[in-house]
Order: sequence, then C-alpha cells, then structure tokens
Amino acid sequence: MADFGNLLRDASQQDDDQLPLSGLDAVPEDEEYEQLKNWWVQELASPGDLMPYNDDIMSMHLELLDGQEHIIEELLSSGGGDDNSSGGDGDVDASSHVALEVSVYRTEMDRLRFLLADLTRTRLAKIERFALFIRGSEEMLRRLSKAEV
Repeated sequence: MADFGNLLRDASQQDDDQLPLSGLDAVPEDEEYEQLKNWWVQELASPGDLMPYNDDIMSMHLELLDGQEHIIEELLSSGGGDDNSSGGDGDVDASSHVALEVSVYRTEMDRLRFLLADLTRTRLAKIERFALFIRGSEEMLRRLSKAEV
C-alpha cells in the first residue's frame, strides 16, 4: 500500500508534459463531424424551434458514407485472397488486419448513420408537430430543405 502512495505522490509531482497520457486530448477532431453533432444537439435542445437546414453538412456526410462503403468493398475484395503466395501465417495476419479495418469502418458508418437518422427523425417530428405554424411563416419555410418542404 505504501508503494502505491509513493507512486501517486511521484505522479502528482511530475509536469503534465511528462505524463505518458498527456497529449491524448490533442488528437485533431473532425470539424465537419463536430458541426453535424452540434447541429444535432441544437435540434434536440430546442423542442419548439426548428434549426436552419444545412445542406452542405448533410450532403458531405452522405457522400462520406458512400465513400466508406466503397472502401469496405475494396478491402473485402482485395483482402480476400490476393496475398496467397506469402504462406500460412501471413494470410491469417493479413485477413485479420482487413477484418479489423472493415470493422472500424463499419463502426464509424453506424455512428454517422445514427446521427443522420436521428437528426432527420427529430426534424420531421418538429415539422409534423408545427406544420401549420411553419407553413404560415416565411422565415420557418427558409429553414427547411427542399425535401422537407
């Protein structure tokens, strides 16, 4: 128990720059994803108001989903059996590497799909709830996409 106390005391005396985990928060964040997430949070946080539709953010993320689907298809087609000449263990390592990459891409796609679907679902619920008000207000109509109108 005394060793643990010494370890904590030593760690607290070190500068933040010397700690092994400092700098993890310095990972660059995806600005476009953060914008989408902020839009979604604002839409959820304002139950009586409809946020302006941002076509740039929506279309960019839909294109990103398409691109990730193509990447997964390419990984699955190229990772299936092109490297058969290297031997037994190399194929297992390569196929597990491809499976891990595909899993990461699918997880990212699921996260993005959830956000887009929930944003759309939230906006449609507001449009249905306040249809008469939105239809009577020119400013509210400008906040809708063409498809929502």
